[in-house]
Amino acid sequence: MFLVNFAALASIGVVNEKLHEMLLWAIRYEKVAAVRAEACSAVATLGITDSQLVSVLQDRIVVETDEFVKW
Repeated sequence: MFLVNFAALASIGVVNEKLHEMLLWAIRYEKVAAVRAEACSAVATLGITDSQLVSVLQDRIVVETDEFVKW
């Protein structure tokens, strides 16, 4: 299980390479839907527009099965 509180990290407002990597990983591979949803929310809160992250989000929405994450 991925034990990072993305909401807390997003509220800090600092984006660095490590956070970027953690968000990418969580969106792609995390099994817990709530964690995937928090990672997506953190991307929106932080206003991240990185093309790689946007591409991963677009891919994820196609295969996502949990409505909570899609919302």
